[in-house]
Amino acid sequence: SIFAAINQATGVVWPALGEFRMIAVLMVVQVPVLLAATLCGHRWFGVAGFVVGAASVEMLMFPVQSWLVQRRHKLWQPDVDLPVIAVSLIVVALGFYLR
Repeated sequence: SIFAAINQATGVVWPALGEFRMIAVLMVVQVPVLLAATLCGHRWFGVAGFVVGAASVEMLMFPVQSWLVQRRHKLWQPDVDLPVIAVSLIVVALGFYLR
């Protein structure tokens, strides 16, 4: 869900700059990614894989959206996004380790 929060924060750039077409482009990319991730997840790991596939879509879309916002407007903030992702991964890994 941390990738969803970061994507949501970056996603508000598009309507703020009047680029409503970019929202549609991102959705056109996101739908096939969602379908592929859920179908592959289900095929390999059953229902749990389906859920993980659906949850992984935001993680898979993060590089796409970050690249687009940087390329078009130079507004990607890796100094904010990357530490948040790193700390989140550490917390998740620690949670699995302590479990």
